[in-house]
Amino acid sequence: MKRTKNNFFKLIIVALFISVVTSFKSQTSDSLFLTESDFILSIKNFHPVLKSFQLIEKSAKALQMGEKGALDPSIASDYAQKSYDGKNYYSVWQSQLKVPTWFGPDFKLGYDNNFGEYVNGENLTPTSGLVALGVSVPIAQGMLIDERRNAIKQAKLFVKMARAEQIKQVNKLLLTALKDYWTWYEHYNKLKAITEGYNLAKDRYGFIKERVNFGDAAPIDSVEASIQMQSMRLLFNNASIDFYNATQLVNTYLWKDDVTPVELSENTFPQKVNANDVRLTTDSLQKWLQWAQNNNPELIKQQLKIDQTKVELFFAKNKLLPGIKADYSLLYSGNQFRQSVSPNFNNTKIGASVYYPLLLRKDRAKLTLTKIKLLEADYFLQQTQREVNAFIKSGINEVTTNLSQIAIQNNVVSNSVKLRNAEKINFDNGESSMFLINSRENSLLNNRIKLFEIISKFQKAKANLYNSIGNLGSLYGINTN
Repeated sequence: MKRTKNNFFKLIIVALFISVVTSFKSQTSDSLFLTESDFILSIKNFHPVLKSFQLIEKSAKALQMGEKGALDPSIASDYAQKSYDGKNYYSVWQSQLKVPTWFGPDFKLGYDNNFGEYVNGENLTPTSGLVALGVSVPIAQGMLIDERRNAIKQAKLFVKMARAEQIKQVNKLLLTALKDYWTWYEHYNKLKAITEGYNLAKDRYGFIKERVNFGDAAPIDSVEASIQMQSMRLLFNNASIDFYNATQLVNTYLWKDDVTPVELSENTFPQKVNANDVRLTTDSLQKWLQWAQNNNPELIKQQLKIDQTKVELFFAKNKLLPGIKADYSLLYSGNQFRQSVSPNFNNTKIGASVYYPLLLRKDRAKLTLTKIKLLEADYFLQQTQREVNAFIKSGINEVTTNLSQIAIQNNVVSNSVKLRNAEKINFDNGESSMFLINSRENSLLNNRIKLFEIISKFQKAKANLYNSIGNLGSLYGINTN
């Protein structure tokens, strides 16, 4: 059973080997290169998770609309009639239109038509009914803020918070996608370099073997060449697996418009990068820190939490005031109201109510807890600001360091090419050995791989920096309205 598993694994390696070698050997004008910008554009247009993030803001707006329903006008009507033994005991019809307002008072339009032998005298109305046009005004508690205005203000802030959360999640997705893309780039170029090295080692082994057969080279040279070829084959096998796995990760971000998964074709590769062209457009540190202060989604969320808590604090303070409400209505008979709504201050209805708990323990406790919550939110904002600033500073340091390392390593590769070429000439002239030429080849390969690693690291660090600032998505036009 164990032998079968080993054979199966060997078959997979051989299949990968054949497919990758064929793929790299057939790289012609038919090859396709998926650039970073096209990769992100595909995510922007088709990625289902990105589409789901857009639902966050829609849900918040639906919540806001629901809270605004507290200001919706309402109409109510109640009718009751009782007749018994030929007598009309009562006929009561009471209707009211109520219009709440943002600034506190509620306007009311009522119509009552009550008659019958047993209707209470104070509820009797003219034959044409009684119209009441009035207003209910909070005097202390509820005058500047009340339950409905508190809820609506909170809902407005929640919409902004949902927007910041959406931007945060989009940036997070893009950051992961960009890191996976540049890992793909790194493993592709590693495999390409190792493939070239393997093909060269294989050709040299065949050449040395012929020279040994003709007596032009020592047999030990063929052993040296064979070791080099086998070592490169091992490197190639590992690089093939890494490239295959990296490609599968990139595939997870590719979708069609109908939410159908898409996979890269065998002749599609990451974009080419010239080390001499790697640049970073840098703004001043202060400008980036200021931009993050106003646009970083995590900072925006924390500031909005403070704003929400301030609204809660204002509402909690208002709850300490006595609950006083005054009602005033102008009364008209049904016929009078139809003819004219001019006020007659002789026909009015006035009322007032007062409510005030003596100890206020519940409201004072709520106020204290809200003050503590505000302090906690402010402390957390200060800590988040410091962390964001630290991430930006370290990010700038990392990208600038990598940028200088790319220039240095690019020179190292150029010099390694010169050494390898010089050694090759010496070897062809019989003035060098297999050990030295292999050493130069290995050094060049390692230096080229190191260059690809640094370029990949630079691109990831740049994405990290823009994510810390908070504008990673906006760079690709994703966070714009």
